[in-house]
Amino acid sequence: KTRQVWSLNFHTEGETKMKTLKCSDVGFDCTAVVNAETVEEVLAQAAAHAQQVHGVAVTAEMAEEIAKKISE
Repeated sequence: KTRQVWSLNFHTEGETKMKTLKCSDVGFDCTAVVNAETVEEVLAQAAAHAQQVHGVAVTAEMAEEIAKKISE
């Protein structure tokens, strides 16, 4: 079985501490990692990844739970 590695990075200039979410932390057998400056950016990119790669549409309720898994 081949596993794809995904890493999405969104940031601007400066020394901002990045927020990080690992796809595996929300229950998928997936190596994707989303990094962004804000929780909102992480959630937007994670939702896009979930839809495109896993065929899952993230609901508002799911986003609330996913947000709890975001680290700095």
